[in-house]
Amino acid sequence: MIHIIKHKAYDNPKPEGYTELNVGPLFEGERENINYLNPVINELTGIYDVWKNESDEIVGFCHYHRFFENPQTRDYLTLEDAESLLKGFDILVCYSVDYMDISLEQQLAIDFREDLRTYFKLMNRLYEKEPDLQLYFDLRWFYPRNMFVCRRERLNDFCEWLFPLLIPIAEDFLKEDYPKYQHYYNRMIGFIAERLLSYWINKEGLISRELPYKELP
Repeated sequence: MIHIIKHKAYDNPKPEGYTELNVGPLFEGERENINYLNPVINELTGIYDVWKNESDEIVGFCHYHRFFENPQTRDYLTLEDAESLLKGFDILVCYSVDYMDISLEQQLAIDFREDLRTYFKLMNRLYEKEPDLQLYFDLRWFYPRNMFVCRRERLNDFCEWLFPLLIPIAEDFLKEDYPKYQHYYNRMIGFIAERLLSYWINKEGLISRELPYKELP
């Protein structure tokens, strides 16, 4: 199943075979969740939801205004497309972003320059828990958007690594730092976390296949 993660209503078309996944203010129900962290880790709360509560063999995530494309037809990626494209690959991801002249850490520091103290506090906490992350953040590329498609086994492996690392840091950020911010800055940890999928793929030696995606209004 390919999930469209959304935190607000939208008018964009829903491709056939996709299902909507409500997070943030739209979340409801009794499923196991970490929706209370949605303000700071964003679409990752939806990934946690699917990990804990569903069992589809092929699992994918996109956004209400971003969808993977089939690279041959340039139409919306279907589940059948995804299964075919995964042959010989571990995971489908968005085309990588390469900052060329600056590292990932430097690029984020520019984005969050008005509060570098909090930014580096977050980075140092991650480095303490996962020392090799520092080597990765010295690189210049990543797979953006927290959009990917993979088999259930890979999703389980990723989530079992990611959430024990991220949840304690996100909880502290929500309690200590989040109230200071408006809109962009309250997503500081979410933007950092967006890079963690790329680190994990690299760390595990997985074979990724990059796909184009549609950006809708």
